[in-house]
Amino acid sequence: MRLMIRVGRNIKRLRRQRGWTQQSLADRVGIHQVYVAQVEGAVKELSLEMLGRVAKALRVRPGRLLD
Repeated sequence: MRLMIRVGRNIKRLRRQRGWTQQSLADRVGIHQVYVAQVEGAVKELSLEMLGRVAKALRVRPGRLLD
């Protein structure tokens, strides 16, 4: 499975486990909801910096998003 797909699925799964919408995750990270949707749908790739910011918002280590 491509890394982008795996990362997007992991973000979506963790976000839903927390009961968050894409908008609430976007607000916590300081990005636009459309960007979250594109990452979850494997349309956009995350930079390493953004991967760290999303992981921090989700309260997980960045490596957990790559598993």
